[in-house]
Amino acid sequence: MSVGQDVSGGAAFKEYGKAPSGTLTATSATDGLRRIFAFHHVQGYPLTVSVGVPEDVALAKVNERAGYYVVGGVVVSIALLFAAIGLALSASRLARRTYELSEARDSAESASQSKTDFLSNMSHELRTPMNAVCGFSEFLDMDSHSLNAEQKLAVREIRLAGRHLLDLINDLLDLSTVEAGKITVISQKVDLGALAIECRLLLLPMARDQGIRIVLDDVSLLDTWVIADQRRLK
Repeated sequence: MSVGQDVSGGAAFKEYGKAPSGTLTATSATDGLRRIFAFHHVQGYPLTVSVGVPEDVALAKVNERAGYYVVGGVVVSIALLFAAIGLALSASRLARRTYELSEARDSAESASQSKTDFLSNMSHELRTPMNAVCGFSEFLDMDSHSLNAEQKLAVREIRLAGRHLLDLINDLLDLSTVEAGKITVISQKVDLGALAIECRLLLLPMARDQGIRIVLDDVSLLDTWVIADQRRLK
């Protein structure tokens, strides 16, 4: 510190008279360095106390912290950038997966509808000739007085087999209703004895071809009734 040196021409001295105390930055009249001055007028005396610290020394800590803040800001910005890229990639993968699932669902629904339409059309195509077969067999059964015993049995087998085949065709139609979540069950009293006899007649031709005899214990089934859907039970 210089003592007895005239600093009245300095920029800092010119500011002292503007306020009783304060701080300012100016070039020192003694050494020409940029300094941060703090000054205060001593009340009751023509005296002003002033202290000046070199600007680079005073701001060294501030500049150091500012550097840390800048580096930290850059690091955070890079992290946010990578996070944004990751989110964008995840969103892109999610959108692609959603599209693939939607395509697969549409394809499965289209295939299911095609199968349902095919079954429905085929069952109707089969029902028309089967109705004719059943009709002729019932006509022959009504005119059974002109048939011998073996022919009557054959006509009855044709009628029962035709009716059973129609039931199977109706089951094909039921398959489409099951897939649509709809099915109708007709519960009624079913004579198990009569049903067993019908099933035996249907199986007789195949059994004869294999040399198998089908014997029913008619006594055990006599007057045996259950509540069921006859077609599905059969």
